[in-house]
Amino acid sequence: MDKYIAGFLKYIEVEQGCSSHTIRAYRKDLKDFFSFIKKSPLDVEITDIRGFLAHRVRVGMEKTSVSRQLAALRSVFGFLHRDGYTPFNPARLVPSPKKEQRLPRFLSVDEIFELVERPDDIGFIQTRDRAILELLYSSGLRVGELAALRMDSMNLKEGLVKVEGKRKKERIVPVGRSAADALRTYMVERALLKKDTDHLFLNRMGTPLSGRSIRRIVVKYARLTGISGKV
Repeated sequence: MDKYIAGFLKYIEVEQGCSSHTIRAYRKDLKDFFSFIKKSPLDVEITDIRGFLAHRVRVGMEKTSVSRQLAALRSVFGFLHRDGYTPFNPARLVPSPKKEQRLPRFLSVDEIFELVERPDDIGFIQTRDRAILELLYSSGLRVGELAALRMDSMNLKEGLVKVEGKRKKERIVPVGRSAADALRTYMVERALLKKDTDHLFLNRMGTPLSGRSIRRIVVKYARLTGISGKV
């Protein structure tokens, strides 16, 4: 192994206290790079690093792994520059690959119907959860907007809900008949709690549900329905 690379690996082990796993990962990434460019660390140029990373992308390496290898190169050349072996760190001038933006998975119509019909229409928890799922599907509200709804936000006679969105902007959103029916059923059960709060969705203790709690409810019924992945 090149003495400069050996010195770097010794440095991160002794001075930085890196684990043996981390050191092995650095060693592999650096071996891949120098086997590809076939140059001394002191002769590496920006074009060498760009060419290596482009090759890794072409052979199918994920961009997160390519970014990790670039981070390893930045570390080793930063070490060489600080110790005066190189005039600058060439890896710092190479931008990281842009992360892939994965498109969200949308539920099919059949999955949506199965999801919203999973809770029963009996009891406080079941009717509440049914109303939450129906309203999310019918109105397209964000979870945070749903959690913020108040009793006076609802106009079920007209099939409308008043929503406070980002920057406190209000908008009126239509509600489907199934969602309105589910909300009416839930409100009957909610009234039995006799809690002095105008938040629409409550837990069994009468405390308003948070956005996180609503997400957990959605995930719970998705798993019960057999829907995998992020919903």
